[in-house]
Amino acid sequence: MFYRKYRPQKFADISKPNEVAEALMNQIKNKKPAQAYVFSGPRGTGKTTTARVLSKALNCEHLDKDGDVCDKCASCEAIKNGNFLDLIEIDAASNRGIDDIRDLRDKIKLAPSVGKRKVYIIDEVHMLTTEAFNALLKTLEEPPRHATFILCTTELHKVPDTIKSRCQVFKFKRATVPQITIRLEKICKEENCELSKDDLRKIAVASSGGFRDADTLLQQVIEGNVSVDSLTGMGSVGDYTIFVDYLVEKDAYRAIKFVNDTYQEGRDLYVWTLDLLNYLRNLLFISSGANEGVVDVSDEVLELMKRQSNKISSQNVVLYLEKFLKAGNLIKSSAIPQLPLEICIVEVCGD
Repeated sequence: MFYRKYRPQKFADISKPNEVAEALMNQIKNKKPAQAYVFSGPRGTGKTTTARVLSKALNCEHLDKDGDVCDKCASCEAIKNGNFLDLIEIDAASNRGIDDIRDLRDKIKLAPSVGKRKVYIIDEVHMLTTEAFNALLKTLEEPPRHATFILCTTELHKVPDTIKSRCQVFKFKRATVPQITIRLEKICKEENCELSKDDLRKIAVASSGGFRDADTLLQQVIEGNVSVDSLTGMGSVGDYTIFVDYLVEKDAYRAIKFVNDTYQEGRDLYVWTLDLLNYLRNLLFISSGANEGVVDVSDEVLELMKRQSNKISSQNVVLYLEKFLKAGNLIKSSAIPQLPLEICIVEVCGD
């Protein structure tokens, strides 16, 4: 799997900007790491990967001057290969009971076998039972000096405040489209594969800010030889330009035919509408002169959208956004997926 093959092995490999990686490097550089951390954020944003890199940093034999790992010493290699005795990874979804945490408490007293520190990564920590959390709290109150806890969660609100107050909490943000696109470009280069920037951007948007989802989608495209449009359910920017032109011209027939042709091609109309909304949002920024640093498209597409914005007022773009936002919310519950969009088109073209 690409997300394993191209998983960052050093802090320097983690997509920038990344405040969490920088903060952790500074702690390692200043020799002041915490004994317990909580990493929270959406799935696929690098929590477990960062936890493993931090585990390396706590045990690396040849740290560089900035606090990053060498990725070459015995400890780094062992962690990379998954056979480092002093890195214990626990899946709280399947080891959530008090007996599992009691077993951890008994073993944590033992000194590290081969490394400098014992590191416990507890994934999906919010899945622990109340009793298990209470048992974990006892350990966090007086942890052995040779141990470090890294608790990873997608649902920070389910982690008790008593746990959070004894940890340094780092919040992971969804990756931006440019961050994901840069990563996908690097993977394509390694795989000797050429995809257009537009296709890479579609994959980045479809992954909803998750590196892992983006890597998996890219692998499906490369190894399965499938088109990005069919996989993501999105159309090209040119498609949306043509469709919006139909709306501006109040050509309901061609606009409805366009939607039905899109549906017949097997596209997910809900995903297609989300991308249309994103296109209209960018068009709104351009037509109101507020696109600087906000609109994330290529120069060629930006020029195309600027020309289209000259044909349409900001008020009309707002109208389109409101109408299609409502239609998009109705698609999943509609017996006929095209119907909410068809009604929306008739209303927009009739105004």
